Amino acid sequence: QSALCSLVSRQVKSLSSMLYRSQDQKSEEDRCNRGLPGGRYVIEMKIWHGAEYNRRGEEQLLGYLEDYQLKRGYMLNFNFNQKKQIGIREVRLGDKVLIEAIV
Repeated sequence: QSALCSLVSRQVKSLSSMLYRSQDQKSEEDRCNRGLPGGRYVIEMKIWHGAEYNRRGEEQLLGYLEDYQLKRGYMLNFNFNQKKQIGIREVRLGDKVLIEAIV
């Protein structure tokens, strides 16, 4: 789990760096759209507040995928509970795939 946490941490730092660098690419039409190298990605970041809150986040992410006509999206949950279960899982909802990470 430590290696997984380290990998996710490096990926988040890399992604944060790319998002910060692309901050000037904001448009008035879509203030949250970020131009990332290699294509368009939808990434939803949440603080873990339980399964029901997570389910609503998945629905929100599915809406974004529909809006952008994408098949794959990512959700990053920050869980500050002491007995958390960190990891990455793939969730298939219809024709969409959500990659969810809990760190």
